[in-house]
Parts: sequence; structure tokens; C-alpha cells
Amino acid sequence: MGPDGRITHLALNVLGVSVVLEKVPWYETLPVQGGLAAEFLTVFLSACVVWPVVALFRWRRRLPSKLFSPRLAPWLAFLVSTLNLAFVVCLAAVVFLENLEYGMPPAALALLAVPLVAAALTAVLTGCVFLAWKNGSYSALWR
Repeated sequence: MGPDGRITHLALNVLGVSVVLEKVPWYETLPVQGGLAAEFLTVFLSACVVWPVVALFRWRRRLPSKLFSPRLAPWLAFLVSTLNLAFVVCLAAVVFLENLEYGMPPAALALLAVPLVAAALTAVLTGCVFLAWKNGSYSALWR
């Protein structure tokens, strides 16, 4: 029991095997974590599909594009979403397919650099989005 008198653990002896269960908060339950993972994957996937289509549409209409301008935002959003999606998929593959009993494989350690790259690109993306908002680029619905 916890200091407030609530049950926090349950010890069982099932057929001679001792099992200890811990009560977790609601936000650590599988349905909540699975729902969050599904929502993030949906956002990443939609950005990986929508942003390139919009950029190709703009390219076909021959709208101007300058380097490090607000027009760079869709491509950066696509790249950040693709990196995040690749990280989640590869991390899941490492966790489920590799033997982690003796430590992380070197490829998994290298994989941990992907979120750092995505974070740096997100900082650049934030600047491009700010420029797009300030300059009135795109339509009001798009912004």
C-alpha cells in the first residue's frame, strides 16, 4: 500500500510461480499509449503524403520558390515527418526483432541520432513557418 492507504501492488503465487503486479496511472495504460502512438503516426503519415502533393502542385503552377523562404516549409515538414516516422518504425523493429538482453546493437545507438536531426530541422521549420505567417504567404486556410 502507498502512504495514502491505496493499493499499489499485487503479489500472486500462481502454480508455484511468484508474480508481482504494479498498478499504473491511467495515462500509462496500453489503450492511452496506443491511441497516442496511432495519432502521431497518422500525423506523420499525412504530412509525408500531403506536403509533397502540395509542393508538386505549386511546382506545376510555376509559383516562385526561394531558398530559406516560407516556401521551404512544406518540404521541411515532409522531411521532419518522414524522419520521425522512420525513427518510430525502425525503433519498433529493433525492439521486437533484436535481442536486447546484452545491450543495444550499434545500429540502434546510431538510430537515436535521428530525433536530434529532426529536432534541428524542426527549429528551421519553425522559422520558415513564422516567415510564412508574417509575410502572408499561402492562403488563410493554408496558414
